[in-house]
Amino acid sequence: MGWTWTVLLLSILAYSAHSRVLEGSSLSVIVKRQADDVPKEPPVTAEEIPLDGSLVDIFSTSTKEKKPLKTVIQSLHVVSNVTFRYAKTLIESKILNPADVAQEVFFNVIIPESAFISGFAMEIDGKVYEAYVKEKQEAQKVYDTAVKQGITAGQVKQSARDSNRFSVSVNVEPNKKVRFNLTYEELLERKFGHYRHVVNINPGQLVDDLSVKISVHENRNITKFRIPQFQSGNEIYPVLDEIDSELGVTERLSPTEVAVTFKPTVEDQKKLRKNLKGGDSLGPEEILEGMSGQFAIEYDVERDANGGEILVNDGYFVHFFAPSELPSLKKHIIFVLDVSGSMDGRKIEQLKQAMDGILGELKPHDFFNIIEFAFSVTVRDLDSPELTAVDNPWLVNLKSNVTKKVKPFPATPEYIQKGKDVIKKMAAAGGTNIYDALNVAIEVAKSGMEQGIVKRSADEDKQFKAPEPMIIFLSDGEPTVGETSDSKILKNIDEKNNEPRIPIFSLAFGADADFTLLKRVSLLTNGFARQIYEAADTSLQLRNFYKQISSPELSKVKFVYPPEQVQDETITKVNFANFFGGSELVVSGKLKDENVTPDMGFVEANSAEGIRNYSMIHIDCAPPILKAERNYRPLERLWVYMTIKDLLNQAELIKARSYLLNYKEESKPLELGPEDKALRLALEYSFVTPLTSLVVVKPGSLTDTNVEPAVASPAPALFMKSQAFASVLPLRFGAAPSAQGPHLSTPRISFAPPNLLFKSPGLPPPPALTTEAVNRDFNTTESEQQEFLNLESITWLDSVRTGDVLRFPGDATSTDYLLATNQADEPHGNCTVTSTGSTGLCRHLNYCVLSDIVDSVDTYYQNYFCMIPGNFAGICCPV
Repeated sequence: MGWTWTVLLLSILAYSAHSRVLEGSSLSVIVKRQADDVPKEPPVTAEEIPLDGSLVDIFSTSTKEKKPLKTVIQSLHVVSNVTFRYAKTLIESKILNPADVAQEVFFNVIIPESAFISGFAMEIDGKVYEAYVKEKQEAQKVYDTAVKQGITAGQVKQSARDSNRFSVSVNVEPNKKVRFNLTYEELLERKFGHYRHVVNINPGQLVDDLSVKISVHENRNITKFRIPQFQSGNEIYPVLDEIDSELGVTERLSPTEVAVTFKPTVEDQKKLRKNLKGGDSLGPEEILEGMSGQFAIEYDVERDANGGEILVNDGYFVHFFAPSELPSLKKHIIFVLDVSGSMDGRKIEQLKQAMDGILGELKPHDFFNIIEFAFSVTVRDLDSPELTAVDNPWLVNLKSNVTKKVKPFPATPEYIQKGKDVIKKMAAAGGTNIYDALNVAIEVAKSGMEQGIVKRSADEDKQFKAPEPMIIFLSDGEPTVGETSDSKILKNIDEKNNEPRIPIFSLAFGADADFTLLKRVSLLTNGFARQIYEAADTSLQLRNFYKQISSPELSKVKFVYPPEQVQDETITKVNFANFFGGSELVVSGKLKDENVTPDMGFVEANSAEGIRNYSMIHIDCAPPILKAERNYRPLERLWVYMTIKDLLNQAELIKARSYLLNYKEESKPLELGPEDKALRLALEYSFVTPLTSLVVVKPGSLTDTNVEPAVASPAPALFMKSQAFASVLPLRFGAAPSAQGPHLSTPRISFAPPNLLFKSPGLPPPPALTTEAVNRDFNTTESEQQEFLNLESITWLDSVRTGDVLRFPGDATSTDYLLATNQADEPHGNCTVTSTGSTGLCRHLNYCVLSDIVDSVDTYYQNYFCMIPGNFAGICCPV
């Protein structure tokens, strides 16, 4: 007797380029095998997994061969559909094990940092195994239990900037194939006047059948469309970025639609490998590792002077706002630069080089100050260096009237040169006094605002409005001098930097920078934070960051919508500190009545010419839907994506304000917090976020001896909602066998874990979802098969129901299940009725109310209950 079980717990792993784990992300691969007649394979450790940045990295182990055998990637296809800036990308890879022994195959995918994985499946021996999204803590319990059972876990590092890596492994039998499918979704961000969509391609070997297909559909004419040269994702190459790719083929289907095909031959892949920086020094074996980098497209759309439009579909709306041809606001930039000892050497030289370029890019109407900090904080006086103000945490007499000694300096050629001279003389030494550096920077910014009227030069007395202040804060470490408590630093900023709140844009320089602290500093002040990587192109990274925020064209931007037309609680962020030239502000939400064409609102903002109101152009749109993706609604998923992002930011803001003892008590007692709301949405729409993980349970091949049947644990231990898992493949699993599609067309199969890994007290476990396919004619109507009662017939329902939440008595896990109200009537896997052994399909309870369960909650939960992904209560419905 023997069997094989593989349990995979998957989520995003986010590392910096220097292997520093970013907060809130993890990845675990769990593998366990049990068999009395199969020898155990050696464990796969983190060190054994290749870390070369491959999109599909393969590492093989065998019980018979000491030397790992190379498996073959037969095909690697990437298909990406961009609809109204919202991109959905499917990666499909087919891998062959040509050896005469079984091998462990790893599938690693690098995805953009802003993307959410929304589906994963693998096909082995004609069967498809789908992943399900679970709350991360529940998934971690599965992982911890597995580790206690002696299961091996492996971790993989990231090797592309601003990216995350997904990893999964599976044992492949001799001369067998495995097909992996991964789907992720993201909203493209507009920077420098265009959108950029990136696909990472790093197969780790030459691939005979490799292709990328991208289709773009917009509501307005597409402009500035180009395909940059294939590049590495780890360094900026300005020269390559200006060269168009010779291998990408563009087809203009219409003024609003573009299709791109990238299909490099094996020889093309070798050339692309050599063309990247350092490629000339590669040996023959390294060339055989294939291309490694990013394929990208860039484009923009036509805009009118107002620059705003609202798209509406299926009761959802999205508002894109990017006005053009606006004059830049005058700005007062306070550069706050870390010159502590850890900046010594290459770092400070790169900072000097970047600042020399940045100062040269200041506009004539701008103002600036330079602040250096280490043990003490120094505000540079460009008029009289001997009067330079110093704030020292240990010398009280040096802390008074620091900012009154220094004024904002105009960005004239004279002062720009003086600023460059100061930068050249910077020297690194001492500790890191973040608290006082931020404190002084805020004082300098407010001092400039309070002056109200400043002079461009000593010879000019022209009066003009005070410029918009902003702080650019750079540090490479953690606070070590003065106040070092994160909560006290954040408390001081939150209280001191009040109305008007001055945005702080933080740069975390290198792997040792306290990115979590800097991110919260920026979040509290309506700015944002970025990671700067230690590399040869550090100066370019810094200059590119400055370019992104160098042209504020609007401030205090507010979106206003008629309350009688929109659901106010569903609208994403509507207040923005700034609009920067070349960027875009996006707001989405739900309409109160999807059948009524709304007369939408306006945008109010401060411009260089005073307060402006922008009226909106409403466009009713019907996005193109692929026949194989009948339930895919781009605007709905875009809204979910943006809402989760906003809720996660709100949750981070609450953590940043954790110093307030009664902060949480300000919320209503029964009101869900932002993290809970984000979790519910992530589970409902199957998004892998910092709060959720993917779980796959895959049974292996059975022997011909008696095998103990798998018994499912209580449903919350495994299954969560997967309404959007239509996005795993162009063809939904579970569709009719005759359905047409370019990829897999196998029936949907669900699996439950062995009792070994999932044990829970309380009520007897629900019936297991079987691994046997159930033949059913999906064209047969329900009325032809069986008549069902309705929810009102269930006598016990009110006793376990609160709104749409069900909680069953005696359930030791105290799990909240959801009662479906408007979900589609679709089968969600095969199941077995425990009391009779009969086979059925798991459906939402409201579509299959049986007479057997209407009077007994125990009968329903013990015999008929099944879990539908998303924590929905299902019923094992007769076929």
